[in-house]
Amino acid sequence: ASPDLLDHNLRRKFWKLFLSKEFMVFDRPRRIGIELLLSRLEMGRVVVITGRPQHLREATIRELKAFGIPVERVFFLFRPKGDYRKDYVLKADFLSRLSNVIEVHDDSIEVLMEARKIHPHAKLYLHKGNGYELVD
Repeated sequence: ASPDLLDHNLRRKFWKLFLSKEFMVFDRPRRIGIELLLSRLEMGRVVVITGRPQHLREATIRELKAFGIPVERVFFLFRPKGDYRKDYVLKADFLSRLSNVIEVHDDSIEVLMEARKIHPHAKLYLHKGNGYELVD
């Protein structure tokens, strides 16, 4: 089931709980994501664009550091306070400010389709479960 199916008030309550520091433990990075991030750092610069709100920045970076990510080598973009746009809109906005994007990884096809419009030559990777696939 998707939170999008909830009425407005319940949906806001769901996201408030889900995006709290107390419940971050249930939104863990996937092993494949950690492995890919480490390998991409060997190839060049990495920008992580997340739908997580700015107030989770320190906790998120601390979590990634615990997974062995050299966070000082990663540039992070978090959702600004009060920004309730859909992830694909938010991430497209961030992507439009970046140049020379070679790859985009996300678990949302909507995000990847927006990325294609902005960076038509970038490789797009759709993440599902413990794997991913290249999107044509």
